[in-house]
Amino acid sequence: MSSNENLGPLVSGNSYLKNVLSPFKSNLNVAHINCRSIRPVTKLDELKNLLGNNNTFDILAVTETWLVPDILNSAVSIPGYYFCRGDREIPGRGGGVGIYLSKGLPFRHVFKSSVRHCESLFLELQFQSTKVLFGVIYLPTGDIDLFESLHCNIFEEYNNIVLFGDFNFNLFNPTKAIIFRRLCTRLNLSIIHNSKPTHFDLGSRSTSLIDFMLTSDFSIVAYSDQIQCPAISDHALIFASLSISFSSLPDFVEYRNFNNIDWNGIWNFLASYDPNLVFSSVGVDAKCASITSLLDSLYSFVPVVRKKIKHSVDPWMKSIDVRFAVSLRDLAFSSFQNERTQEHWRIYCKYRNRAKAIIRRCRRYHYSRLFNGINSRGLWKALRGSGCVVLLRILLLCP
Repeated sequence: MSSNENLGPLVSGNSYLKNVLSPFKSNLNVAHINCRSIRPVTKLDELKNLLGNNNTFDILAVTETWLVPDILNSAVSIPGYYFCRGDREIPGRGGGVGIYLSKGLPFRHVFKSSVRHCESLFLELQFQSTKVLFGVIYLPTGDIDLFESLHCNIFEEYNNIVLFGDFNFNLFNPTKAIIFRRLCTRLNLSIIHNSKPTHFDLGSRSTSLIDFMLTSDFSIVAYSDQIQCPAISDHALIFASLSISFSSLPDFVEYRNFNNIDWNGIWNFLASYDPNLVFSSVGVDAKCASITSLLDSLYSFVPVVRKKIKHSVDPWMKSIDVRFAVSLRDLAFSSFQNERTQEHWRIYCKYRNRAKAIIRRCRRYHYSRLFNGINSRGLWKALRGSGCVVLLRILLLCP
């Protein structure tokens, strides 16, 4: 982490966010970033590394996902999160919104918009007796009138609203700031930002405040700040800790333990079981139903084990080569921020591309070692640990 007076501290790993949010562990911690595509694997690796082992944020809203329907959720999944998405439906690159939601949070879909100039996704979150409307907005052209017309009726249905987004409406412009504050007054919303720029435009060498948070209750914001993650985006990651009490359910996996089968129970069951129930059944469907019932009864003697899933950062991101390459890249970016010249930008791009190449190389090396020289039992264990078995099941279930 290095300091910068523009978009906030320059952050790559999880230690900075972990320290800043440590006093707010019991709060609902939320964040947003315009990621300008989450499809590159190196960018997703950087995002996972930023979130850390314990998933620093309960909710992460993303804009400009650049996803299309034929890209599965599993391709952009982050362990410990559900991913709700709203892809851009019109042809062409860009757009799209999404919300990474901690698996312990109950939610339901409320609204999704994918019209040309306003993309949004809204979920209803249930916290004990409190309902919260959480949403993410992307306005490619800054059309706040369209934003108001599409969502004003939804906002009237909720007392608690939290909204993140890239509005492309620069609040550093005094006229636009007045217009936007009038909009917030009509919608009974408050703007949460730190008076820092959230986007740096390389072409014009200018900064703007276009990413921010809106809420119906300013008092629930216990803390808010922003950081810059140039490996992910040229937009700042903005985050807040909300004083909302909730009990998150741990992420569990359930499986049957065939090493502890109740054999006595099975023998007693089979001793009293009448096989004629299967053979006397009339018709194929009836016979299948009888066999299924028999198998279900036998499975009841195989105990179910429930274990909490422990999420960890991708191992290759902790390698010495990757950490060294990332530190050089961040140092080059800090130099560019101090001396915004074309030469400093060229140097940063050089180290950025080198870091990407090293991450890809270490990723390949990790998996080549994982599957090299192991027996079939070890292979399936490695596949389950890497998530490949889950992906295979998804692919097989696809029509």
